[in-house]
Amino acid sequence: MDLVFGDPEWVPRPRSAVLKGVHFLEDFLKERGVLKIGEKRAGILLTLSVVFLTSGVSAGLIFLGSKLHSKIELVVLLYLAYTTLKMRSFGDQAYAVLQWLQKKNLPCAREELSRVMSYNTGDLTEAEVIRSTVLAVAENSTDGVVAPLFYLVLGGVPLAMAYKAIHTLYFAMGKTDPLYRGWGFASAQFYNLANWFPARITGVLMVVGATFLFGTGSKTFMIFLRNGLKRSNPNAAIPEVVAAGAIGMTLRNPSADVAVLPIFPLHEDEIDAVQSHHIKDAIKLMGAVACIMLILCMVI
Repeated sequence: MDLVFGDPEWVPRPRSAVLKGVHFLEDFLKERGVLKIGEKRAGILLTLSVVFLTSGVSAGLIFLGSKLHSKIELVVLLYLAYTTLKMRSFGDQAYAVLQWLQKKNLPCAREELSRVMSYNTGDLTEAEVIRSTVLAVAENSTDGVVAPLFYLVLGGVPLAMAYKAIHTLYFAMGKTDPLYRGWGFASAQFYNLANWFPARITGVLMVVGATFLFGTGSKTFMIFLRNGLKRSNPNAAIPEVVAAGAIGMTLRNPSADVAVLPIFPLHEDEIDAVQSHHIKDAIKLMGAVACIMLILCMVI
């Protein structure tokens, strides 16, 4: 369904409801004086509440659908599962960045990129826009493709919805905002834990995809072992460095929240300078990862 429909604006997404729930519970906890126990503990309470509520509501909707009619249950299951995935829409957004670059319109490319990145893109050079887009596509290969499918197989829709709640919490308050260092500590830890297996699965699938798409499987595998697993945050670094190696592109500091850090060599293999076609290659790689993961899920 995600490949067919993407993420049209008219389709309601549970993410908006989760965000409203996060802000409501945050205000509620502050008003009730729960902060007396400390922001980190309050953040743990908030994170657990949102995750269990999201999973519980989705399970309740499925149960209600089963009581009404088996076809209604199926529709609810398919809809909720569909909302956990995000491949086509993300690929379309990345491709839109590429199109603006091909038209030599850097300001519009920056604006398009800002819709999928969490930092200011206004001063990025063309090379930085390309790198950041590739990085975003690589990260989405885990967050929007592999992880949701992994949890759909592992625990069905309720567990996949719980993962999306953790993902939403992390990007809402656990990533970079210093105002949320206390509140967001729990969501950041939950996010790292939830992505541990999916990130490594993504790395392996990227190696397989690189073999078929670009013939760079062996080099990509060496980069995976040599660079991805040795970073301070392997969950984020694995898809970034593996994707960069697969498509033959230099990359800035992996898993960095700011795209203006100095370039450093990812590996000894000398690879190409940044070019706009690397965005298209990254989108192809994400598609290959999705296809392989889907086949594995069907087999399992």
